[in-house]
Amino acid sequence: RGLKIPVSGVRFPPRPPFISRACRNAGPFLLGPCPYGVRMHDEQPTGVQEFATPLIMASGGPTSAIRTRTAKSQALHLEHARELLRLPQFPTLRRSLAACGIVLAAEHHAAIGILVSNGHYSTAHALARPLMETTVRALWLSYIAQFDVVTRLANATSRPDLDDMARAIKKANIPELSPIGEAVLKQGIFHSFAHAGIEQLIRRVRGYQEEEVLALLLISDTFAAMAMALAAKLYDDEPLSQLAELTGCSLALESHFRFGNPRPHDGWRAQFPDLPTWKDPH
Repeated sequence: RGLKIPVSGVRFPPRPPFISRACRNAGPFLLGPCPYGVRMHDEQPTGVQEFATPLIMASGGPTSAIRTRTAKSQALHLEHARELLRLPQFPTLRRSLAACGIVLAAEHHAAIGILVSNGHYSTAHALARPLMETTVRALWLSYIAQFDVVTRLANATSRPDLDDMARAIKKANIPELSPIGEAVLKQGIFHSFAHAGIEQLIRRVRGYQEEEVLALLLISDTFAAMAMALAAKLYDDEPLSQLAELTGCSLALESHFRFGNPRPHDGWRAQFPDLPTWKDPH
């Protein structure tokens, strides 16, 4: 029925079992299952013939629903870019690296919208995991990583991957963050999309279903909104906080009405907690 995304609507057929297992409430941003079709290895093998006629591009181009939803994502990116352009550079290593991650998330988000608008759904899906990773990295830098680890990352002597950072966030005693780490760890399907796995290869023949592309845009908007919510905390910026709040509520309702995910409860807010008081050397 769709990705349960903590920040951000017609119901689709029931999710396959492997998707249902990923269902979680991810705190201030609703992360969880996605409406992707049954994976190749969940089906009976059909032999080489199934891969005989790969598609060069999505046939027919974006549908009206996809074009409309893409325009919404692109408008959101323009709002984010306008806000990011006015923010200053941080003098400290930790916050500077986190800010770079936020800006990178905004670029990935913009690229996904451009790719979808041109019918390049496979490449758009391949960017979903990098978007998740740079957003999670910015959260990890801001809330979790000790300064020696931050320094090793800056010197390229430490390269924690998405799962490493998601596990650390999951284990952290921060109610707004731990569910996000848990939900990201359950989205392994995007690893296959990013690395030309079977999820990508089978869709060269079958193509992408409309609801899959709509889910990608919702997921992309959600992680971009997470990045902006983090920027609001990094910069202690009220306009950014208000933008993140409005965006988060809109995406949460879309997730509920389109994909059947839980409706946000009373008092729910698309915000992160205050940052720790790090005693990093200057």
